[in-house]
Amino acid sequence: MKLNEKRFREFKDMSDKNKNILASSTAPTETIFYENKLPALSVGNYTIEVEHTVSGTKINEPNPFKAHKYFAVQGRRFSITDLIDHVYPPVNTDGDYKNTLPHVVFNNPSYAWQRSLYAASDSPVGAQTYNPNPTPSWLAVLLFDQADPMPTITSGTAADLMSPNVPATTYCYGDFALGYGEKSSQPIQYIDVPLDLFTSIAPSADDMIWLSHAREVAVEGTINHSNDADPTKKYCTVMGNRLPTPGNKSLAVLVSLEGMKDVLPDSEGNPGTGLGSNTTIRLLVLKSWTYNCINATEDFKSLVTKLGAGAGPLQVPTEKVASSYVVDALDLGYTAFNHNTRKGASTVSWYHGPFVPNKSDDFSSSNEVHAHSDSLLRYDPDTGMFDVSYAAAWQIGQLMALHDRQFAMSLYDWKKSFHQALIQAINEKLAGNDDVFQVIADFNENPAKFLSEKVFHPGLTQEVKKFIQSI
Repeated sequence: MKLNEKRFREFKDMSDKNKNILASSTAPTETIFYENKLPALSVGNYTIEVEHTVSGTKINEPNPFKAHKYFAVQGRRFSITDLIDHVYPPVNTDGDYKNTLPHVVFNNPSYAWQRSLYAASDSPVGAQTYNPNPTPSWLAVLLFDQADPMPTITSGTAADLMSPNVPATTYCYGDFALGYGEKSSQPIQYIDVPLDLFTSIAPSADDMIWLSHAREVAVEGTINHSNDADPTKKYCTVMGNRLPTPGNKSLAVLVSLEGMKDVLPDSEGNPGTGLGSNTTIRLLVLKSWTYNCINATEDFKSLVTKLGAGAGPLQVPTEKVASSYVVDALDLGYTAFNHNTRKGASTVSWYHGPFVPNKSDDFSSSNEVHAHSDSLLRYDPDTGMFDVSYAAAWQIGQLMALHDRQFAMSLYDWKKSFHQALIQAINEKLAGNDDVFQVIADFNENPAKFLSEKVFHPGLTQEVKKFIQSI
């Protein structure tokens, strides 16, 4: 699959490679895409050398002072489970994923570029019009179909990536060597893939620059962090280059392509020049999951379009119901559900959702304030049954509101200021030498009158004031 520049222009260009996205810059509803987030130093060994030369009229032979220090930049190479925020499509799910590229999202925004796709002798990928020096990721998501067939994921150790544990006809990371602090006994997973299959499904080196990006998003738009205090989160994403086959099972595998640029197929799909006479390639597996792409023949739009004028209302069929009362309720869109009351009693109550075949009650013009869901229970004394529809809607609305982080914080701030105003008002009463018991009695009798209008903002509507007075 050959990606193109036009598609990538949907992402925000980042010409400055060192632009720091760790400083939050997004509005609550904004998502900003970056071509990459390069680390200050890539993984590897480094040397700092210092030379100090002293010269002067009485120094005949300058003798420079020299010093050097060695240090290593480490990066997770074999086990990265805690660095993965989520994958998509979700693990072991069935869905219409025929137009979805599998991808892995990392909670470290620079992880996709901490290592290099290039070996020491590799030339970089070609310049692009938007960027003369693009930087591909060292990670790739390979998608295997059940008809490929799928490779076996083998558990082993890092020693299985090095000679003599690699078969003679298997290519495995060229001159693979352990880094600082890494051990050959470290557990890993790997796959052995036939080279013809690898060449047919792997991205080219030029494609690799389109298959990763960094992003900064508002937490309200994320899966796992909607309740975080930080308004934004930073991620990097690595995408696959192959779409699943509808009706088949798919295996998505996040693999390391560190130093493997010359074994990737070229832009025409020809085998990489570094493969030699090998017949198999061994790849380090960092994450794998399966999912099923269903063979969906219709989408939501086509199904709704076909409903037509002859479609019936959303209600339980009444053909086999003998009671006229029950028939009338079902015709109105009600359904009977078991109902456990707050006192532990078990009964059966009526419920209907928002889509009913009749005009429902309109609360938009009502000034009535409901402090709890029970105030919206409706009781029919003739049948002894409750209608819990609006009580359930109230409860759902409360839960949705409290799940909204900004609303919950605003509500907390308002309650805090309300209580502070209450304490201030009581203190002012007591400062006037009023009897403390009479002050408490006045507040309990009419809190709103006691607090007077000074607690309420001048712009509040009567409905809001009424709600406040009901607390």
